[in-house]
Amino acid sequence: LINTWAMQGREPDLTIYVTISYEEARKRLGKRMEQETVFEQEQEAFFEKVREGFEAAFALRSPQGIVVRVDGH
Repeated sequence: LINTWAMQGREPDLTIYVTISYEEARKRLGKRMEQETVFEQEQEAFFEKVREGFEAAFALRSPQGIVVRVDGH
């Protein structure tokens, strides 16, 4: 995985994973008085793939690598 390479084989003891729906994220972005970044302009399908990637990465984590999921709503 690219993350293993980027982290040079190191794994955090704890990961805090804040989740939010695409709809809620779009609503919050709409309230900001800033131009959206290129990343923020991506479509919903892109963010679904990102979410799937995180879920797959967390499934492969070592047993000591704790992932705490927090509902960001």
